[in-house]
Amino acid sequence: MSSCWGPCLRSILVLFCGLVANVATRAGEASPAAAWMLLQQRDHEALRALLPALRTQHEAQAEALALALQAREQGALDEAALQALQQRFPGDAELQFRAGQLWLQQARQASVFTRRSLAKHYIAATLRAAQLAPTHPRLLAEAGVAAGQPAFFGGDPARQPGLVQQLSRLDPTYYLIARMDLAQNTQDEDAGRRCMDEAEQRFPDSVLALSRAANLAWTFGDTGRAQRLFLRSCGLSPGADDDREWSDWYASCYHAAALTLDGEGSAAAASPVLRRAMARDRVDDAEHRELLGMIEQLERKARS
Repeated sequence: MSSCWGPCLRSILVLFCGLVANVATRAGEASPAAAWMLLQQRDHEALRALLPALRTQHEAQAEALALALQAREQGALDEAALQALQQRFPGDAELQFRAGQLWLQQARQASVFTRRSLAKHYIAATLRAAQLAPTHPRLLAEAGVAAGQPAFFGGDPARQPGLVQQLSRLDPTYYLIARMDLAQNTQDEDAGRRCMDEAEQRFPDSVLALSRAANLAWTFGDTGRAQRLFLRSCGLSPGADDDREWSDWYASCYHAAALTLDGEGSAAAASPVLRRAMARDRVDDAEHRELLGMIEQLERKARS
C-alpha cells in the first residue's frame, strides 16, 4: 500500500494555517459590518471566531450579534437580554436598529397572541434609531416601514410619507425603496408600478432596488414580472460589506427558483443564472441544500 503521509501532512498544515490566517484577519479587522455579513451568510463558526476581538472595539454590536447568533441557533430570542442591552446603549443608533431587526424577526415567528408586543418593540427601536441618525439612509428607510405599520402594533402611518421624503435628499436607491414600501402599505398600484419601472430603468445593477421591485410586483399579483426581477437581482453580485444586500440577493435567488418551478419564466434561462449565483454561497447547510435541490429540479425541467 502506498503512503501519502508526507504530502498529505503538508496539505493539512497548509489548509490549517490558511484557515487560522483567515480567521485572524477577520478578527484583526473586528468590523461590525463584516460580522453582520457573516451572520447573513450563515457562517456561524467564523462569526464566533470574530466576536472576542469585536467585543474589545464594538461592545454593543458584539453583544447584539451574540444574541442574534443565539436566536438563530436556538430558535428563540433572549428578550430580557436584548431589552437590557438597549437600555445600556440608549444613544447608539446602530444598536437600536439591530435590536429592532431582532424584535421584528421574533415577531414574525411568534403566535398571534404575542406578536403585538414584539412588533411594538420593533417599531419603537427602529424609530429611535432613525431619530438618533436622521441622515442614515438605511435606518431612515426602515423607520418608514416601521411607522407605516397599523396603530394597533404601535405604528403611525401618517409619519411614513415624511420619512420617505427625507430620503429624497440623501440616497436615490433608498428613496426609491422607501417609495415602494409606501406604495405597498397604501396599496397604490399605479405608484408602485411607476417605481418598478424606475427600478428597472435607473437601477439595473442594484440588488436592493430590483429585489424590492420584485417583491412589490409579487404583492400586486404580477408573478411573471416578479420572477424576472428576482432573477435579475440574483444574477448580480452582492456587495462585500452590506448584509441587507446579501440577504436580499439570497432571497431573490430563492424566490426566482420557486417562481420558475411554479411555471413563471423559462427553466432553461433561469437555471444557469441560479447555478452561477450559488457558487457564492459556500456554507453547506440545510438552506443551501434546499436551494441547490430547487436548481437541480429546474435543470431537469430544462432538459425535458
